[in-house]
Amino acid sequence: MIMRKNRFYIILAVLTIIFLFSFSALCNQCSTPAEDKIDVGGQEENDEASDDAGNDQQDPDPGNGEDDPDNQDDDGDDGEAEAPTIDLVIYEGPILSADGVCYYRIRADVTGKPSPDVVFSRDDSDGAWLPKKVQINLSDPADSYTLTATATNSEGSVPDSITLTWGCNGGSNGPPVIASIVVDQNFHYTDETYSVIVNASDPDGDAFTVTWSVSGGSINNVHANPMNWTTPSAGGDYDITVEVDDGNGGIATLPESVNVLPALPPPVFNKDVPHVSSEGGYLEGGLAVNASGCLYAGDTDNNVNCHGYISYDITELAGATITNTDLTFTLKKKWGDPSFHDPLFIGIIYWGPNPIYANLLNTFYPVIQEVSSSGSGSFTCTASKLKEELQKAINDGKTRFQITICFSAPYSNNNNDWDGWEYDQDKIVLNVTGHH
Repeated sequence: MIMRKNRFYIILAVLTIIFLFSFSALCNQCSTPAEDKIDVGGQEENDEASDDAGNDQQDPDPGNGEDDPDNQDDDGDDGEAEAPTIDLVIYEGPILSADGVCYYRIRADVTGKPSPDVVFSRDDSDGAWLPKKVQINLSDPADSYTLTATATNSEGSVPDSITLTWGCNGGSNGPPVIASIVVDQNFHYTDETYSVIVNASDPDGDAFTVTWSVSGGSINNVHANPMNWTTPSAGGDYDITVEVDDGNGGIATLPESVNVLPALPPPVFNKDVPHVSSEGGYLEGGLAVNASGCLYAGDTDNNVNCHGYISYDITELAGATITNTDLTFTLKKKWGDPSFHDPLFIGIIYWGPNPIYANLLNTFYPVIQEVSSSGSGSFTCTASKLKEELQKAINDGKTRFQITICFSAPYSNNNNDWDGWEYDQDKIVLNVTGHH
């Protein structure tokens, strides 16, 4: 009896196990078609939400995104087309960066169907915030910029603009620093021109302008550096003042006192002008040319009148101002009795750096002084016309100043003898005083 009961329990246990395995197999078969119907749309939505969250973390826009045109729905192509609108909005800034740049970030709030394209006039972020955001950098407090953006779709275009100025309060502008004013040369004289320069710098690296003023004299350009200062005509102490302006409110000024002395008189020279022997001599009217030798004025044993000539080299007088002249004749020999002649003429003539020639007798010349024929033959010409003619020759750039002498009529007493005055060339001295 006991054995039968045991067999019953064993059979019951086996049947239970078989039932459980059969039920498990049936459940597995029922679950297979349910897996084939899982909707992946929810996962895609989760992925998009994740992407949007990532973009929001990268976007520096401090807003909640509701007004951000990047997040605005353009409603696709549903409904009627609409012309674009645009509104430029500063969403960040002004902010002063570590390198001293004051920057703004601006977005374009746009509407329209289809969704408009936006073009900005400038973007200093190199496209980091496009298509509807840009960054504008201002590097100097004096800078400003008018940003323009245009929204365009199939229904038209519309612009908007916004003017940006320096609005950063961080940091302060330092004024320029003037180290010195330097006037060239150690001594300064009236009616002279000197170069003047200011040594200045700006701690902020700003470009600056200078403005000069003087208490006497004149300046060629008040904004030049260096500038040229022409001193006044009266000696004394004068102030040169410079103002340096960095254009951002920073201004520095510095005066410099300069003592101006009365002008020194120009260096004065006094010299004997050298003569050129080969270009002098005398002409015996219609008969002979006696070059390179002495000067003779009077008649000859042929009863012919003679003219003497001397040539001075004035090359070294170029550019000079002559203040005084003396032409001294020292007689070498008196021939016969020249007193029958009318006065001796001293004239200015020019034949250039050449020996004398016969036709000079026919050349007209101005007479600057007359000397009595009854005198000793030694004399000095101090006529003002001598100085005037010498100065004219210098001013005209000539290298020679030439003199002629002759007695006026009667030209001969027809006694077949020499009657006149003879001079060595080196005894006819042209002495000049002047300055360059």
